[in-house]
Amino acid sequence: MIGAVAPNFSEPCNGMAGGLMAGANNSHPMQMTSSKKSLKRALATSLLLAIATVQTFADTIVQTFFVPLPEAQVQSALKNIYSSTGSTMNGVVSIVATQDNTVIYYDQWENGYENDLNNPLSIYNASTNKSGTQIWGDADPSNGYPPELNGSTNTAQVDVITAKDVIALENNVSLPRNPSTPLYDGRDQFGSTRALAVSRAEWATSPGTVLAGAIEVYSVREYGTSFTSPVGEDLKTVSDQMFEYVGMMIMASENGTSVTLPGGGTISLNKGESYHIDDGVRAPIP
Repeated sequence: MIGAVAPNFSEPCNGMAGGLMAGANNSHPMQMTSSKKSLKRALATSLLLAIATVQTFADTIVQTFFVPLPEAQVQSALKNIYSSTGSTMNGVVSIVATQDNTVIYYDQWENGYENDLNNPLSIYNASTNKSGTQIWGDADPSNGYPPELNGSTNTAQVDVITAKDVIALENNVSLPRNPSTPLYDGRDQFGSTRALAVSRAEWATSPGTVLAGAIEVYSVREYGTSFTSPVGEDLKTVSDQMFEYVGMMIMASENGTSVTLPGGGTISLNKGESYHIDDGVRAPIP
């Protein structure tokens, strides 16, 4: 139902190619009347420009994510299936790095979002600003480091992220949610200077993982504006009651996002907000 979407790096790639093409243009036959010394100088300059272009790309966020499945909404959905679902949710966000020297900016929703995640103003500090934006992978653990790395608690405060590293963010979230306590949970925002593979899993501690779910998490680049439900509760009469409960969660990446709901109603969502259609989804619906 949800397929993997390859990240689109057309803009960064074009930028890099432009830098490299500048070097190629300087060695065009029309320029061969120059002396060898001038040609070497031109090629060296072009190479430096290409290197500078790559370095700028490396230091800029290329993917931004919002953590989906806010805990209160998932609990509500689970209660529709099992009424005794508990009020403590266990959430996991799995982040896999694809390249060395990855830097991740993790911005928790509790104190509001950064206006520019590339240049955060509220920086994490363990003593003075625990809800600030954490920066992982910059070799400076004072502004944050991956709390868990490759299956173990990061007690050594390793703050370098390499290809194939796995960061698992897991904690219990008690409901109703107390926003004065920063946690890794739904609605958090994070960005990365290299491509990531991200997934999200969640369940209530009671009854546990016998009633759980997990999804692939898309970057905002893959967000859309029109959706059709592939399943619905109207199919339960022909599918051995497989779809007794079907809901939707709709998340916005920008402020003032207008959403037309099934049936024609309209709502407005701000950045990072999620709206839950709790039960009653039919298929197909636009």
